[in-house]
Amino acid sequence: MREILQLSLEILDNRKADYGDPRDMFALIANYWSTYLESHQKTAGGLEASDVAEMMTLFKIARATHGVNDKTADDLIDAVGYMAFASGLRLTEPDDRVEPDTKNA
Repeated sequence: MREILQLSLEILDNRKADYGDPRDMFALIANYWSTYLESHQKTAGGLEASDVAEMMTLFKIARATHGVNDKTADDLIDAVGYMAFASGLRLTEPDDRVEPDTKNA
């Protein structure tokens, strides 16, 4: 278990070097996601799988445009992958709404 915790700390240190202060990055992502949800008139219980893919694209765009190190290519390639998923979901599953699990709440 200590090995896993140590590895996790090393990864977090690397991410901080790549993307700066986590608070700043999470605040930026929160802003992007809030804008998305408001513009699409979405609430937490009304998200579709394609919305999650599109929001993950915004996550990658935030990292690509505001990261400290040059990770832009990797983040943009990931963003393209998420957009491909979103497109496929919208084209093949028009009603992919995710219902909250109220049994285990």
